Amino acid sequence: MNQLLYDETLLGQYPDTRLAQLTGCNVSFIWRQRIKRGIPSYSSVYGYLPRFNYNIKAFDVINEISAYWLGFYFADGCVCQTRRRKLVCFSVSDYEALTKLSNFYTVDVKLIKCNKQKDRVYYNLQLCNEYLFDKLVALGCVPKKTFIIDKPNIPEKFYLPFLMGFYDGDGGLSRNRSVNSWKAFLGTGSKLFFDWISNIVNGFGFANSIEIRKMKSGKPFYIICMMGITAKTFLGKLYGAVPSYLPLSRKKCLYEQLMETKLRGPNFFEWEIDYLKSELNDVQCSKAISSDPRNYGWIRSADCLRMKRKSLKF
Repeated sequence: MNQLLYDETLLGQYPDTRLAQLTGCNVSFIWRQRIKRGIPSYSSVYGYLPRFNYNIKAFDVINEISAYWLGFYFADGCVCQTRRRKLVCFSVSDYEALTKLSNFYTVDVKLIKCNKQKDRVYYNLQLCNEYLFDKLVALGCVPKKTFIIDKPNIPEKFYLPFLMGFYDGDGGLSRNRSVNSWKAFLGTGSKLFFDWISNIVNGFGFANSIEIRKMKSGKPFYIICMMGITAKTFLGKLYGAVPSYLPLSRKKCLYEQLMETKLRGPNFFEWEIDYLKSELNDVQCSKAISSDPRNYGWIRSADCLRMKRKSLKF
């Protein structure tokens, strides 16, 4: 008898036939051992074994990696149910995201399908599994989620990895070259979800602005924007919350350009910024520098700068 059989945790974690292959034991013997211990069968808990044998328990444990992909699902994924099937789908224009997601599920990249819509190319990974579907729904990724999603059902310590994934899906970073200012933004069609993101950003003390645009359906799309040092500090927290190999290269490249850029403004100089950083923590520094009513990060109104200089005895 194979030594693996004595590990009771394996019983019910694989179909009886699969566990019999792993241990070299008879299927009926595996079945009796499982029934004797009162362990339910694999199919009764997880459904039938996927045809392509991917990891349907990927979201059972929430950590930095699974929280990142949950955030990405909130942005660019969906779950849907037909009469016979429960589907978990992920569709983006960035092939890199799908290959990394395939590694997360340990599924063959051959399952990634390419779809063309007019001038755009989309890549899609569709998985059919009831257990995975139910797990994502329990975590907050519900069907027809665009306008109704709320905050994810995960521990608070994983909010930043989650937002990193959401940023890679429904966020961006742009530059206004005329004023040498960078803007980071996150967008969603759900007012509940938007309010939750806003509370997190405000909790860090980051100055931000709000934009509301109309979608083709006529419903509002909410965007939260951060600029200058606020964008630097916020994105620094997000990228620092996940392993370096996870974020999309395309957006990470822009972030690295931002980190290397010397942002300028008519009223705030680099030596003053360095002084503030040496005296204050990230949140206090972000509050001090980002309080410009024009919200250009380094740029501040003359009165605000004069008050800050006075308090620091410049």
